[in-house]
Amino acid sequence: MSFIKLCSDDKLLKTLRETFSANPITVPEERIKPLVVLSRTNSTTYLGPINDLIENGELVKIEIKDSVMANVSGTSSKSVKVNIGLQIMDGFLKGFGVGSGAIKSSFNDTKQVSFSFQNVHRYYVDVTALTKNLKNRKFDPKDPIVKAFIEEKAKCHVITSVITSNNFSMKKEEQNGTNIDFNINAINSSLGSENKIEASSSSKLEISFKGQKQLAFAYTAAILEIDIDGNVSYSTESDESFLTNTPEDNDTEFIEPEYFIENAFGLSEIKF
Repeated sequence: MSFIKLCSDDKLLKTLRETFSANPITVPEERIKPLVVLSRTNSTTYLGPINDLIENGELVKIEIKDSVMANVSGTSSKSVKVNIGLQIMDGFLKGFGVGSGAIKSSFNDTKQVSFSFQNVHRYYVDVTALTKNLKNRKFDPKDPIVKAFIEEKAKCHVITSVITSNNFSMKKEEQNGTNIDFNINAINSSLGSENKIEASSSSKLEISFKGQKQLAFAYTAAILEIDIDGNVSYSTESDESFLTNTPEDNDTEFIEPEYFIENAFGLSEIKF
């Protein structure tokens, strides 16, 4: 299993991981939202809404709340190697259905970059409301997915909050002597107006991308335990679903999970 190794004292990731106990996501996704079920084995797999697993159609109905996260908006990461930053930028753009091919050449003069998110919101359900709502409901024990949870072949993670943004920025922190300007007109042409995302630049060192939809770039999850009859209970086990694989890269190292938990942060890759 491979990981992008990011420094554990990174301010942005530290805020997400330690302050909010959130797992950063490799590819921001509109479908990642509260009350979505993830299956956790050696990797994290997207399954779908929790209501699809409830027996007898007794739906979970919980208010999804919204809060503005000013302490995350505009918080820059530490400098990382440009190829790592480009992977993160590529993930954000993929969430809007576009690639970063036409943009990468603008960073040919760059060794180190930092990145940040603007207009950050947290959409969440209260865990107490979730557990109370599930108290008199059961998962369908005949459902193959539920059966895997009952037999402990996989762990059931239910997303309780997502941290979202529609605005991502990347800044050149260390250059190699040249100075390549951002060709904003050409970049916007490559992005395509139908994708509803636009690039802008206030300086020769920083580029921002703003879209119309909020994409989740981090999430928190509760782990549920299901007994043989489909009864659901809340597990106090900590969520370690951020220990997942990322695209192979020359600077990607093999890191044992024990080391990884103590010394570095990773970006989750949720499989669909």
